[in-house]
Amino acid sequence: MSAILSADDLNDFITPGTACIKPVEVLPALPQGYEVTQERETINDATANGLASRTKHGNHFTFVVDTNAMRNVALELGRGEVLAALENASSYVKKPVLTSACPGWTHPHILPHLSKIKSPQALSGTLLKSVLSQCYGIALEQIYVLAIMPWFDKKLEASREELTDRSWRDSATLETTGNTPNRDVDCVVTAREITSLADSCGISFPDLPRKALKSDAILPFPDKTIAKFIFPLNSPWRNDRNQTAEAGTSGGFLCHVLRSQQRLHPGSEIQSQRGRNADTIEFNVTDGNEVFFRGARYYGFRNISNLVRRLKKPVGKTAAVARRTGAQSWKIDYGLVEVMACPGNSNLHAFNTYCWLAQLSRAGGCTNGGGQVKLDDLSSIKQGRPPSSQKDWLALVNKAYYSVGDEHEEDADSGVELDEEEEEESINGERHVFRFLLHWAKLVGADRDKLVLTEFKQVESNVGKPKQSDTERVAEVAARLSGWW
Repeated sequence: MSAILSADDLNDFITPGTACIKPVEVLPALPQGYEVTQERETINDATANGLASRTKHGNHFTFVVDTNAMRNVALELGRGEVLAALENASSYVKKPVLTSACPGWTHPHILPHLSKIKSPQALSGTLLKSVLSQCYGIALEQIYVLAIMPWFDKKLEASREELTDRSWRDSATLETTGNTPNRDVDCVVTAREITSLADSCGISFPDLPRKALKSDAILPFPDKTIAKFIFPLNSPWRNDRNQTAEAGTSGGFLCHVLRSQQRLHPGSEIQSQRGRNADTIEFNVTDGNEVFFRGARYYGFRNISNLVRRLKKPVGKTAAVARRTGAQSWKIDYGLVEVMACPGNSNLHAFNTYCWLAQLSRAGGCTNGGGQVKLDDLSSIKQGRPPSSQKDWLALVNKAYYSVGDEHEEDADSGVELDEEEEEESINGERHVFRFLLHWAKLVGADRDKLVLTEFKQVESNVGKPKQSDTERVAEVAARLSGWW
């Protein structure tokens, strides 16, 4: 666990305690190869390269990739997943679909509802490992993927056994590469950890180079089609398109589905209604008295706990009472619920029931993640006058998040230009994504669904059970993971 992870940060988990924390083993030294970093919401490519170039040992990253590219993939795949759940009761994901990009919460009762789409972090790791290994003809062990994220629980996600090459490589390839799985994402560090590491190394963020690297100083990505998707320069469907105020600060999953439902029903409008508090909001796509689609947003663990209870089908005496009274409170008529562990800011302005866009853009969610730089951390950055409160600091973080698109002109040398036909193609987001996925799967020789989908399974807690010896625990873990250490 990170040295700066305090007891307060354990609010990142629905049931705080040691049972929620899966330790990540120390990996052996890696052979010389390619290093890749993913960034999310905090550090741009100029800062990341500037930080790397100023480290004591001169470490650097071969590629700096924004996870927004694969977030757009997750949004399009998620939209299709919700449609399938609405139209087919036997769909592999049951209605209501719950977003699974936030790994800080789970419960056995919601597993049938969890979206099977990999998170942007996981998708980016799979993409980079599979493509770079194929194009350069090197082993996965020679590629090291580092993700910079705003939540500590993304470390837990990266350690999941389902997010390794075993999930997407064919059996013949696995036989030739050995039995040791290779993680899609090797390491996850948070923004707070970055500032802590920089401070300990004597690195000043205000003094880092602010200019993006020139194109002649950047190693071209080995596949041109993939490069045009993850490094677009002039595409109308840019990677920051869903990083707007109306999409909110948690990926825009709900906003994307609401917008698509509204397009399916011309003349309809989107209405919002506050739930028990500002972090539970219901959204309806309606036309007069007809409701076409219902969605909701549940942020923070108290609200998530209430959602889990509503999804849990009553049994025993509770079920008998429900049958006698006709109560069906456990049934939820949502098509999609955007679930995020990080709460919003309860001190924000009063709720406005007439503006659904305002409700989606309310501060909180991922920009308020436990791994984000907090007001108390600003002393290490030492730039300008700090905000007077955490609320004001969060407002500045959101402003920076929404202004990411303004940097494109300054970073013009770091992108890949699309020709006229490709630019026209990228206007259609769905077609653009699925053409990319088809190329990716063909390039690496893998099944598309195996590349983009994951599975979730119940992990039995050992809380309240007799304590095992170290030998017993090691044997149990080894057996469960088929010898994976």
